[in-house]
Amino acid sequence: MAEEKGMKVTGEEEGEGAKFNVEAQYLKDLSFENPMPLTFLGERSGESPKIEVGYDVDVHDRGGDRFEVLLRVRGVGKFGEDVGYVVEVVYGALVSLTNIPADHKPFLLFVEIPRLLFPYVRNVISDVSRDGGYQSLLLNGIDLVSLFKSKVDKVQGGGKVEEG
Repeated sequence: MAEEKGMKVTGEEEGEGAKFNVEAQYLKDLSFENPMPLTFLGERSGESPKIEVGYDVDVHDRGGDRFEVLLRVRGVGKFGEDVGYVVEVVYGALVSLTNIPADHKPFLLFVEIPRLLFPYVRNVISDVSRDGGYQSLLLNGIDLVSLFKSKVDKVQGGGKVEEG
């Protein structure tokens, strides 16, 4: 029987500890839209945009103990009702889970792995928004636990969260 010992979880057999390995991480998709740069960088350059940020996590089973974890972040910079820019990033990781109890996997995949990916996404969004001519969009931390809980509630309420 697996048991938790501090931060380490031991496997079924003696000496086989639970672990996860990030085999690869990558920028899967990147989009930056700058619909009216001359307006917002010229005559309205003194205005600061209102920023709206949304995020999501997708997990795809890649067979065996391997999973693809995708952190999606979308930021919109608005000047009043006008959109100044839209940046969308999908950043992924291929992870393997060894001797992880089944009931621990969802939290690890939907919270802990995306938490590791977040600084990379934050950097991409900061650079792209700056390169688009705007002030760097520096994201605050993401509440991945609330997102995870909402996905669990959706599944328990009869909705479907895809893993595949």
